[in-house]
Amino acid sequence: MTKDKLLQEIKDLSYHFEDKPWTGNVKLLKADFDINSISTPEHYWKIIEEMEEILRETRILFLYSIFNKVCIDEGKFYTFENPYQANMRYDAVMKKDGTFYIRDEDGHLREIFTTDKFAHHIHRLYRGLF
Repeated sequence: MTKDKLLQEIKDLSYHFEDKPWTGNVKLLKADFDINSISTPEHYWKIIEEMEEILRETRILFLYSIFNKVCIDEGKFYTFENPYQANMRYDAVMKKDGTFYIRDEDGHLREIFTTDKFAHHIHRLYRGLF
């Protein structure tokens, strides 16, 4: 799906929801919502897949922007005050060959996590940086 097509799909989706959020950022379906005006399940599943990839890419850029600020701009390791996963302690993030890696308790470099849970973990720990 092209960028323009995806933007149009988002606009079309928004048509079915109230303009103002009910609470937080949650918007409800319009009171006059017409079930016959929507497309097939496959159509929406394709949009979900496209949006999930955009979210993954956005999380990577979000994480890199934080790690870049700490590791490059401030010249130090990004040290975790609280480990991300209890079964393995990850103590720092560092840049090697243009890519950020996590160093585990055994000293091995691992690729950064790209999950929503990890991005929220980093956001909570270092929200004061941005």
